[in-house]
Amino acid sequence: MSSLTERRIRNIEPPAAGQLELREGRVEGLSLIVRASGGKTWRLRYRFRGVPKGIVLGKYPALDVSAARSLALEALRKVHVGCDPALEKREEIKRARTNLVKDAGRTFCDKHLSHNRTGKDQARVLGFRLNALN
Repeated sequence: MSSLTERRIRNIEPPAAGQLELREGRVEGLSLIVRASGGKTWRLRYRFRGVPKGIVLGKYPALDVSAARSLALEALRKVHVGCDPALEKREEIKRARTNLVKDAGRTFCDKHLSHNRTGKDQARVLGFRLNALN
């Protein structure tokens, strides 16, 4: 199994239908998924406590081959010490979404509800503190 190079990746023809999986030879479990649309995505397959798992690392070319290898090795190190990178990524996305909703709510309250007494009461009921980043 040969390792993937930037030149080889750029010259890959997408499949007519479905997807093509090219395994990267230097890092076990790392592969490049090429879709019929031409999109290319890095994926890492691994086992966590005996269970097959996988995680999407990012899209090519935003994530080049050397960066994909580095991220894959970092994820495999986490697995080695007992952490599940897929679970960590899901929790990170969940925290980001929660913060986005909270920030949008605070912004709404600051802009639209803080101008009168009723608005302040509404914001209090919604659970936001006006002009505060907690």
